[in-house]
Amino acid sequence: METYTFILSNLIKSYKRLPPCGNNCRILHTYSFSLGHGKALSNGIVLGNKPSPLKRKLSHFTEAFSSLPSKLHVVLGPPNTGKTALACGEYKSHEGKFTDASNQLEDNSSSKIIVISDHLKKHAKPLSDEAFGYYLAGLIEANSYISNRLLEINFDKKEASLAYYIKSRIGFGRVFKYENKPSIKYLLDHPQGLKVILTLINGKFLTTNKIDQLLKNKYDQKYGITILPPADFKISQNHFLAGFCDADGYFSIVTSNDTSDCKINLCFFLESQLQNQKESTIFQKVQSEFGGSFYLNKEMETYHYEAASFQTIFKIIKYFDNFNLNSSKYVNYFKWRKAYRIIQRGEHLNKNGLAKIVGLKNSMYRNESK
Repeated sequence: METYTFILSNLIKSYKRLPPCGNNCRILHTYSFSLGHGKALSNGIVLGNKPSPLKRKLSHFTEAFSSLPSKLHVVLGPPNTGKTALACGEYKSHEGKFTDASNQLEDNSSSKIIVISDHLKKHAKPLSDEAFGYYLAGLIEANSYISNRLLEINFDKKEASLAYYIKSRIGFGRVFKYENKPSIKYLLDHPQGLKVILTLINGKFLTTNKIDQLLKNKYDQKYGITILPPADFKISQNHFLAGFCDADGYFSIVTSNDTSDCKINLCFFLESQLQNQKESTIFQKVQSEFGGSFYLNKEMETYHYEAASFQTIFKIIKYFDNFNLNSSKYVNYFKWRKAYRIIQRGEHLNKNGLAKIVGLKNSMYRNESK
Protein backbone atom coordinates (compact mmCIF):
# COMPACT_ATOMS: atom_id res chain seq x y z
CA MET A 1 0.00 0.00 0.00
CA GLU A 2 1.42 3.38 -1.01
CA THR A 3 1.42 5.98 1.73
CA TYR A 4 1.63 9.74 1.27
CA THR A 5 1.83 12.69 3.63
CA PHE A 6 0.44 16.14 2.81
CA ILE A 7 0.25 19.52 4.38
CA LEU A 8 -3.05 21.20 3.60
CA SER A 9 -3.29 24.95 3.23
CA ASN A 10 -5.45 27.26 1.14
CA LEU A 11 -3.81 27.01 -2.28
CA ILE A 12 -6.75 25.18 -3.88
CA LYS A 13 -9.85 26.41 -2.10
CA SER A 14 -12.31 24.05 -3.81
CA TYR A 15 -11.45 21.00 -1.67
CA LYS A 16 -13.59 21.52 1.42
CA ARG A 17 -14.30 23.73 4.39
CA LEU A 18 -13.08 22.65 7.80
CA PRO A 19 -14.31 24.02 11.10
CA PRO A 20 -11.59 26.37 12.43
CA CYS A 21 -10.03 25.61 15.79
CA GLY A 22 -9.88 29.24 16.85
CA ASN A 23 -7.61 32.21 16.27
CA ASN A 24 -5.30 31.24 19.11
CA CYS A 25 -4.72 27.68 17.89
CA ARG A 26 -1.16 27.47 16.59
CA ILE A 27 -0.44 23.73 16.82
CA LEU A 28 -1.42 21.61 13.84
CA HIS A 29 -2.51 17.99 14.15
CA THR A 30 -2.32 14.95 11.90
CA TYR A 31 -5.26 12.79 10.88
CA SER A 32 -5.51 9.62 8.80
CA PHE A 33 -8.27 8.35 6.55
CA SER A 34 -8.85 6.03 3.61
CA LEU A 35 -9.71 7.22 0.11
CA GLY A 36 -10.75 5.18 -2.88
CA HIS A 37 -9.55 6.25 -6.32
CA GLY A 38 -11.78 8.96 -7.75
CA LYS A 39 -14.13 8.95 -4.75
CA ALA A 40 -14.85 11.32 -1.94
CA LEU A 41 -13.92 10.41 1.61
CA SER A 42 -16.42 7.95 2.99
CA ASN A 43 -16.26 8.64 6.71
CA GLY A 44 -15.09 12.24 6.86
CA ILE A 45 -12.23 13.60 8.87
CA VAL A 46 -12.10 13.10 12.60
CA LEU A 47 -11.43 16.26 14.60
CA GLY A 48 -10.95 15.20 18.21
CA ASN A 49 -13.55 12.47 18.70
CA LYS A 50 -16.26 14.01 16.51
CA PRO A 51 -16.57 13.10 12.82
CA SER A 52 -16.84 16.03 10.41
CA PRO A 53 -18.47 14.86 7.15
CA LEU A 54 -17.19 16.27 3.87
CA LYS A 55 -19.47 18.76 2.17
CA ARG A 56 -17.76 18.64 -1.19
CA LYS A 57 -16.06 15.94 -3.25
CA LEU A 58 -12.32 16.31 -3.68
CA SER A 59 -12.63 16.55 -7.45
CA HIS A 60 -9.33 18.36 -7.95
CA PHE A 61 -7.48 15.99 -5.65
CA THR A 62 -7.37 13.10 -8.13
CA GLU A 63 -5.86 15.36 -10.77
CA ALA A 64 -2.67 15.68 -8.72
CA PHE A 65 -1.76 12.00 -9.07
CA SER A 66 -1.48 9.45 -11.84
CA SER A 67 -2.85 6.96 -9.30
CA LEU A 68 -4.37 7.70 -5.94
CA PRO A 69 -2.98 6.09 -2.77
CA SER A 70 -5.32 4.05 -0.62
CA LYS A 71 -4.24 5.74 2.61
CA LEU A 72 -3.29 9.32 3.34
CA HIS A 73 -1.73 11.00 6.35
CA VAL A 74 -3.07 14.55 6.35
CA VAL A 75 -1.96 17.60 8.30
CA LEU A 76 -4.77 20.11 8.71
CA GLY A 77 -3.85 23.77 8.70
CA PRO A 78 -3.44 26.65 8.98
CA PRO A 79 -5.83 26.13 11.87
CA ASN A 80 -7.49 29.53 11.94
CA THR A 81 -8.46 29.94 8.28
CA GLY A 82 -11.18 27.29 8.10
CA LYS A 83 -10.09 26.08 4.65
CA THR A 84 -7.61 23.55 3.38
CA ALA A 85 -6.02 22.46 0.14
CA LEU A 86 -3.04 20.54 -1.18
CA ALA A 87 0.26 22.25 -0.42
CA CYS A 88 3.14 19.82 -0.10
CA GLY A 89 4.93 16.71 0.99
CA GLU A 90 5.67 13.16 -0.07
CA TYR A 91 6.07 10.48 2.55
CA LYS A 92 9.66 9.43 3.09
CA SER A 93 9.22 5.78 2.11
CA HIS A 94 7.62 6.47 -1.31
CA GLU A 95 9.87 6.63 -4.37
CA GLY A 96 7.28 7.73 -6.96
CA LYS A 97 6.63 11.17 -8.41
CA PHE A 98 3.76 13.63 -8.20
CA THR A 99 1.80 14.94 -11.13
CA ASP A 100 2.09 18.58 -10.08
CA ALA A 101 -1.35 20.16 -10.28
CA SER A 102 -0.69 23.20 -8.09
CA ASN A 103 3.00 23.99 -8.77
CA GLN A 104 3.39 24.28 -4.99
CA LEU A 105 4.41 20.73 -4.01
CA GLU A 106 7.49 20.35 -1.83
CA ASP A 107 9.28 17.16 -0.88
CA ASN A 108 9.70 17.22 2.88
CA SER A 109 11.66 14.02 3.31
CA SER A 110 13.97 14.16 6.30
CA SER A 111 16.57 12.41 4.13
CA LYS A 112 16.99 15.78 2.38
CA ILE A 113 17.62 17.73 5.57
CA ILE A 114 20.58 20.13 5.56
CA VAL A 115 22.73 19.96 8.67
CA ILE A 116 22.80 22.98 11.01
CA SER A 117 25.13 23.61 13.93
CA ASP A 118 24.22 22.29 17.37
CA HIS A 119 25.51 25.57 18.76
CA LEU A 120 23.51 28.79 18.68
CA LYS A 121 25.30 32.04 19.37
CA LYS A 122 24.14 34.21 22.26
CA HIS A 123 20.97 36.20 21.62
CA ALA A 124 21.68 39.74 20.43
CA LYS A 125 19.39 42.69 19.80
CA PRO A 126 20.05 45.01 16.84
CA LEU A 127 23.15 46.99 17.78
CA SER A 128 23.42 49.89 15.36
CA ASP A 129 20.72 52.46 14.58
CA GLU A 130 20.73 51.14 11.00
CA ALA A 131 20.01 47.57 12.15
CA PHE A 132 17.42 48.73 14.68
CA GLY A 133 15.77 50.86 12.00
CA TYR A 134 15.22 47.82 9.79
CA TYR A 135 13.84 45.84 12.74
CA LEU A 136 11.52 48.69 13.71
CA ALA A 137 10.35 49.14 10.11
CA GLY A 138 9.37 45.45 9.95
CA LEU A 139 7.54 45.68 13.26
CA ILE A 140 5.68 48.84 12.21
CA GLU A 141 4.79 47.39 8.79
CA ALA A 142 3.25 44.38 10.52
CA ASN A 143 1.03 45.87 13.21
CA SER A 144 0.86 49.62 13.77
CA TYR A 145 -1.03 52.77 12.91
CA ILE A 146 0.28 56.27 12.24
CA SER A 147 -2.11 59.18 12.78
CA ASN A 148 -1.75 62.96 12.95
CA ARG A 149 0.52 63.16 15.98
CA LEU A 150 0.63 59.58 17.20
CA LEU A 151 2.38 56.29 16.42
CA GLU A 152 0.71 53.20 17.84
CA ILE A 153 2.30 49.74 17.80
CA ASN A 154 0.19 46.81 19.03
CA PHE A 155 1.53 43.82 20.93
CA ASP A 156 0.15 40.70 22.56
CA LYS A 157 0.02 41.16 26.32
CA LYS A 158 2.87 38.69 26.87
CA GLU A 159 5.17 40.91 24.79
CA ALA A 160 5.39 43.69 27.41
CA SER A 161 9.18 43.37 27.57
CA LEU A 162 9.43 44.03 23.82
CA ALA A 163 7.18 47.09 24.10
CA TYR A 164 9.35 48.47 26.91
CA TYR A 165 12.49 47.71 24.88
CA ILE A 166 11.14 49.84 22.01
CA LYS A 167 10.29 52.61 24.47
CA SER A 168 13.77 52.47 25.99
CA ARG A 169 15.52 52.44 22.63
CA ILE A 170 13.54 55.42 21.32
CA GLY A 171 13.72 57.32 24.60
CA PHE A 172 10.14 58.50 24.41
CA GLY A 173 6.61 57.10 24.54
CA ARG A 174 4.58 55.01 26.95
CA VAL A 175 3.28 51.46 27.19
CA PHE A 176 -0.48 51.22 27.67
CA LYS A 177 -1.97 48.07 29.19
CA TYR A 178 -5.64 47.16 28.92
CA GLU A 179 -7.36 45.64 31.95
CA ASN A 180 -9.66 43.26 30.08
CA LYS A 181 -7.90 42.79 26.72
CA PRO A 182 -5.11 40.38 25.71
CA SER A 183 -3.08 43.19 24.16
CA ILE A 184 -0.93 46.19 24.99
CA LYS A 185 0.19 49.23 23.00
CA TYR A 186 3.29 51.32 22.63
CA LEU A 187 2.09 54.89 22.14
CA LEU A 188 4.36 57.69 20.96
CA ASP A 189 3.11 61.27 20.64
CA HIS A 190 6.19 63.25 21.66
CA PRO A 191 7.39 65.32 18.65
CA GLN A 192 11.05 64.60 19.31
CA GLY A 193 10.35 60.88 19.67
CA LEU A 194 8.35 60.82 16.43
CA LYS A 195 11.25 62.49 14.63
CA VAL A 196 13.65 59.90 16.07
CA ILE A 197 11.50 57.03 14.77
CA LEU A 198 10.98 58.71 11.39
CA THR A 199 14.73 59.08 10.99
CA LEU A 200 15.29 55.42 11.89
CA ILE A 201 12.66 53.90 9.58
CA ASN A 202 12.73 56.29 6.61
CA GLY A 203 13.70 54.44 3.43
CA LYS A 204 13.27 51.01 5.08
CA PHE A 205 9.62 50.24 4.32
CA LEU A 206 8.83 47.71 1.59
CA THR A 207 5.24 48.80 0.92
CA THR A 208 3.40 52.10 0.52
CA ASN A 209 0.97 51.47 3.40
CA LYS A 210 2.86 53.25 6.20
CA ILE A 211 4.45 55.71 3.78
CA ASP A 212 0.96 56.84 2.74
CA GLN A 213 0.03 57.32 6.41
CA LEU A 214 3.14 59.45 6.98
CA LEU A 215 2.44 61.61 3.92
CA LYS A 216 -1.27 61.90 4.68
CA ASN A 217 -0.42 63.29 8.12
CA LYS A 218 2.31 65.55 6.66
CA TYR A 219 5.19 64.13 8.69
CA ASP A 220 7.58 65.36 6.00
CA GLN A 221 6.47 68.94 6.54
CA LYS A 222 6.29 68.71 10.34
CA TYR A 223 9.79 67.31 10.77
CA GLY A 224 11.55 68.60 7.65
CA ILE A 225 12.38 65.10 6.42
CA THR A 226 11.74 63.88 2.88
CA ILE A 227 9.71 60.66 3.07
CA LEU A 228 11.48 58.12 0.88
CA PRO A 229 9.59 55.70 -1.41
CA PRO A 230 9.45 51.93 -0.77
CA ALA A 231 12.85 50.27 -0.68
CA ASP A 232 13.88 47.15 -2.61
CA PHE A 233 16.34 45.27 -0.44
CA LYS A 234 16.93 41.56 0.15
CA ILE A 235 14.74 40.66 3.10
CA SER A 236 17.16 37.93 4.16
CA GLN A 237 20.04 40.37 4.79
CA ASN A 238 18.80 42.63 7.58
CA HIS A 239 16.55 42.71 10.67
CA PHE A 240 13.34 43.67 8.83
CA LEU A 241 11.85 40.16 8.75
CA ALA A 242 12.73 39.61 12.43
CA GLY A 243 10.66 42.67 13.34
CA PHE A 244 7.83 41.60 11.05
CA CYS A 245 7.86 38.07 12.48
CA ASP A 246 7.84 39.31 16.08
CA ALA A 247 4.40 40.70 15.25
CA ASP A 248 2.96 38.30 12.65
CA GLY A 249 5.04 35.11 12.61
CA TYR A 250 4.84 31.78 14.40
CA PHE A 251 6.44 28.35 14.41
CA SER A 252 4.85 24.91 14.59
CA ILE A 253 5.87 21.28 15.02
CA VAL A 254 3.53 18.75 13.43
CA THR A 255 3.47 15.16 14.68
CA SER A 256 1.17 12.24 14.04
CA ASN A 257 -1.35 10.99 16.59
CA ASP A 258 -0.08 7.53 15.62
CA THR A 259 2.89 6.87 17.93
CA SER A 260 4.35 4.43 15.39
CA ASP A 261 4.53 7.18 12.74
CA CYS A 262 7.85 9.03 12.97
CA LYS A 263 6.98 11.56 10.27
CA ILE A 264 7.62 15.10 11.56
CA ASN A 265 6.88 18.42 9.87
CA LEU A 266 8.34 21.74 10.96
CA CYS A 267 6.26 24.69 9.77
CA PHE A 268 6.79 28.43 9.70
CA PHE A 269 3.92 30.87 9.15
CA LEU A 270 3.37 34.57 8.58
CA GLU A 271 -0.15 35.94 8.74
CA SER A 272 -1.18 39.60 8.38
CA GLN A 273 -4.50 41.38 8.29
CA LEU A 274 -5.32 43.29 5.11
CA GLN A 275 -5.71 46.48 7.10
CA ASN A 276 -1.97 46.27 7.77
CA GLN A 277 -0.89 44.68 4.48
CA LYS A 278 -2.77 46.08 1.50
CA GLU A 279 -0.29 44.57 -0.94
CA SER A 280 1.63 41.29 -1.09
CA THR A 281 5.14 42.70 -1.56
CA ILE A 282 6.55 41.42 1.73
CA PHE A 283 5.10 37.94 1.24
CA GLN A 284 6.41 37.81 -2.32
CA LYS A 285 9.89 38.68 -1.11
CA VAL A 286 9.82 36.04 1.62
CA GLN A 287 8.67 33.41 -0.89
CA SER A 288 11.27 34.50 -3.46
CA GLU A 289 14.22 34.39 -1.06
CA PHE A 290 13.26 31.48 1.20
CA GLY A 291 10.71 29.37 -0.69
CA GLY A 292 7.32 28.27 0.61
CA SER A 293 3.99 29.67 -0.57
CA PHE A 294 1.53 32.44 0.26
CA TYR A 295 -2.06 33.29 -0.56
CA LEU A 296 -4.71 35.91 0.08
CA ASN A 297 -7.64 34.67 2.15
CA LYS A 298 -10.40 37.08 1.12
CA GLU A 299 -12.90 35.66 3.58
CA MET A 300 -10.58 36.14 6.57
CA GLU A 301 -9.03 39.26 5.01
CA THR A 302 -5.49 38.02 5.63
CA TYR A 303 -2.31 37.26 3.74
CA HIS A 304 -0.88 33.91 4.80
CA TYR A 305 2.62 32.55 4.15
CA GLU A 306 3.72 29.06 5.06
CA ALA A 307 6.86 26.98 4.69
CA ALA A 308 7.29 23.29 5.50
CA SER A 309 10.04 21.76 3.33
CA PHE A 310 13.33 21.13 5.09
CA GLN A 311 15.14 23.05 2.35
CA THR A 312 13.08 26.16 3.10
CA ILE A 313 13.18 25.64 6.87
CA PHE A 314 16.99 25.49 6.69
CA LYS A 315 17.07 28.94 5.06
CA ILE A 316 14.69 30.30 7.69
CA ILE A 317 16.84 28.92 10.50
CA LYS A 318 19.96 30.41 8.91
CA TYR A 319 18.20 33.80 8.84
CA PHE A 320 16.91 33.80 12.43
CA ASP A 321 20.27 32.56 13.71
CA ASN A 322 21.78 35.76 12.30
CA PHE A 323 18.90 38.16 12.94
CA ASN A 324 17.36 37.24 16.27
CA LEU A 325 13.74 37.59 17.28
CA ASN A 326 13.18 39.85 20.28
CA SER A 327 9.76 38.72 21.46
CA SER A 328 8.70 35.59 23.34
CA LYS A 329 8.63 33.89 19.92
CA TYR A 330 12.40 33.52 20.25
CA VAL A 331 11.73 30.80 22.86
CA ASN A 332 9.49 28.90 20.45
CA TYR A 333 12.04 29.38 17.68
CA PHE A 334 14.74 27.89 19.93
CA LYS A 335 12.57 24.80 20.60
CA TRP A 336 11.59 24.52 16.93
CA ARG A 337 15.25 24.68 15.94
CA LYS A 338 16.05 22.01 18.53
CA ALA A 339 13.46 19.72 16.89
CA TYR A 340 15.23 20.25 13.56
CA ARG A 341 18.51 19.15 15.16
CA ILE A 342 16.87 16.01 16.58
CA ILE A 343 15.59 15.15 13.10
CA GLN A 344 18.93 15.81 11.39
CA ARG A 345 20.56 13.30 13.77
CA GLY A 346 17.88 10.73 12.94
CA GLU A 347 16.79 10.51 16.59
CA HIS A 348 13.14 11.03 15.66
CA LEU A 349 13.17 7.47 14.32
CA ASN A 350 13.27 6.05 17.85
CA LYS A 351 10.74 6.47 20.66
CA ASN A 352 12.96 8.60 22.88
CA GLY A 353 13.73 11.09 20.13
CA LEU A 354 10.09 11.25 19.03
CA ALA A 355 9.05 11.83 22.65
CA LYS A 356 11.49 14.75 22.86
CA ILE A 357 9.94 16.36 19.79
CA VAL A 358 6.41 15.87 21.12
CA GLY A 359 7.53 17.45 24.38
CA LEU A 360 8.94 20.45 22.49
CA LYS A 361 5.71 20.75 20.54
CA ASN A 362 3.60 20.72 23.71
CA SER A 363 5.79 23.28 25.46
CA MET A 364 5.52 25.56 22.40
CA TYR A 365 1.75 25.31 22.57
CA ARG A 366 1.80 26.22 26.26
CA ASN A 367 3.96 29.24 25.49
CA GLU A 368 1.51 30.37 22.79
CA SER A 369 -1.43 29.93 25.17
CA LYS A 370 -0.04 32.07 27.98
